[in-house]
Amino acid sequence: MATVVDRYQHEREPQKQIHTEPKVRARPSLLTTREKFLIVFMAVVVALFAISIINTEAKIFTVNSENVALESKIDEQTKVNNDLKDEISLLSMPETIIQKAEQMGLTLNDQNVKAVK
Repeated sequence: MATVVDRYQHEREPQKQIHTEPKVRARPSLLTTREKFLIVFMAVVVALFAISIINTEAKIFTVNSENVALESKIDEQTKVNNDLKDEISLLSMPETIIQKAEQMGLTLNDQNVKAVK
């Protein structure tokens, strides 16, 4: 009977539960500190190169747009120059000179004209 009573007392007594915290195992890092530093360093270098390339492309775009503007001004001035050359050739014709002289009141005297050889 003692065994039955012992079992009964064991069942009635609250059992003390031992709370054991689970052991946290330190996971070995996949990358060492040096490798992490190298990765960050390379990312910074790549970012700086990308910024440099973008800056250079922006400068090239600006220079090209200025170049196009200058070329259009050159074309416009070339047209004006060609028009002026045409006007010069028209006004330097002898018929035009004689007509303009008559409008200004001058007369042509053939005795005063000398031919130069």
